[in-house]
Amino acid sequence: LVFSATGGRALGMKHLPLLRNGAFLAGATSRDDEFDLADLDSPGHGYIREEMIPGVSRFRGAPGNSFFLLGDGNAVNFQHTSAIGPAIHLIKAEMTVAAALLADAHHAPGFYDVPPSRRAAIAAAWVDIFGSRPGRCL
Repeated sequence: LVFSATGGRALGMKHLPLLRNGAFLAGATSRDDEFDLADLDSPGHGYIREEMIPGVSRFRGAPGNSFFLLGDGNAVNFQHTSAIGPAIHLIKAEMTVAAALLADAHHAPGFYDVPPSRRAAIAAAWVDIFGSRPGRCL
């Protein structure tokens, strides 16, 4: 998992062959400027795109050189435009918990979710901080 939040085009086309086969690329910034991959969809770039599910594409290059791009290279923390204001803290909290869980133990390749109990704890903390109070609109 390559999770980049530099805000400065940290990874470009020249870096793609250096990725471990099957790597996942995810960017999280306030703009769509984490990866410089504009040429990825151009003819002759050497990669074939396969959409796995909406928002996740697999790119296959030379044998042993494939990777998954999350959110089409855009910031994954802003994939859902309705997540603005205090709601963004729910997303950021879950991303932080997910990264901690992934770093805590070895995992076989695959997709993983934050357990429902952890999501419930995040939501409860959010309600305590941002929840409905007299005279307050969410």
